[in-house]
Amino acid sequence: MAGFTGLRRGELRGLEIGDYKAGVLTVQRSIWRKSVGEPKGKRGKGAVPVIPWLEKILEFYLLTMKPHRYLFEGLLGGPINLEHIVGSTIAPALKGQQVRWRGWHAFRRGLATNLHQLGVADIVIQAVLRHSNVAVTRDAYIIRDAVDPQSLAAMEALEKRLCNYNATEVAGREDQSS
Repeated sequence: MAGFTGLRRGELRGLEIGDYKAGVLTVQRSIWRKSVGEPKGKRGKGAVPVIPWLEKILEFYLLTMKPHRYLFEGLLGGPINLEHIVGSTIAPALKGQQVRWRGWHAFRRGLATNLHQLGVADIVIQAVLRHSNVAVTRDAYIIRDAVDPQSLAAMEALEKRLCNYNATEVAGREDQSS
């Protein structure tokens, strides 16, 4: 979700079920620890498009997990603890892979850089990330240096693994429910 939407950690935690409708997430709040507040910046609140691939995963997730209030809930029903996800899932997956965890915000910068490399205008990237000023997007989020071939190959391998794994997993679960 973070990599394909560019949502901040607190925004991910603050998503409620009603904030997702037909391919669009509406960011309305941010949760930092136990404090619920406004998203960062003047343009922090707003709609974020969800690509069809992620939409399918999200729809499947909602059908199987059946969250009550928050889109991503912890075991006790409140917003999920994303640092627990890092410790229990992300860090073990990266161990021995020569990939360093760079935090949740790296997904935001990665999305901006990937969109830029696809030729998306900076002003559009600014809108997706909901920055108040396009200069912030250009100066702090888009990495303009040429991506070295190893990094590109690593991201392509990640995409292939995620897309194939999730497509296979979703198809397998759909077959089981038939």
